[in-house]
Amino acid sequence: MNDHLRISNCHASNRRRGYTLIEVLLVVAILGVVSAAVIPSMLSAGSMGVQAAARVIVADLMYAQNEAIAHQAPRSVVFAVDENRYQVNDEFGQALSLGWIDGESNNYIVDFDEDSRFRNITITAVELGGENNNQIEFDDLGTPSVRGSITIEFDRRSYRINIEEFTGRITVTKLS
Repeated sequence: MNDHLRISNCHASNRRRGYTLIEVLLVVAILGVVSAAVIPSMLSAGSMGVQAAARVIVADLMYAQNEAIAHQAPRSVVFAVDENRYQVNDEFGQALSLGWIDGESNNYIVDFDEDSRFRNITITAVELGGENNNQIEFDDLGTPSVRGSITIEFDRRSYRINIEEFTGRITVTKLS
């Protein structure tokens, strides 16, 4: 009787080695539905590029703010819309030095036309109030001199980076 039980268990385990056609079709259908939802968003590299540019600007604004606090001296970020670039300046209005790279002084200048990471990204508007509407300065406490916004665009996708005056809070809003 035990031999008969062993034989029937052996046959049962040999029968279940592969997948049925229904199981394979079900997995393929699920993968199809998931890829239909995921791939279009992955293909919008331009959208990811403009988001990355917005993150870089936010990071640089925060860097200037932290530098002002750390060095107890004003730091500013000056935007040149017509040149599609900006730079982080020290208290003397000179671009901060990032040190020497390959024997050349490297200044803190971000040029969207020259940087291959930001191809076709454009700074379309800088509205920072005050006399110099293209510049924001952080004092030794990290307080911004003005409130305002910077707008960047790629292929009709626009993002606005907003800076609050007293708190220095920075937010990003998708416009289109």
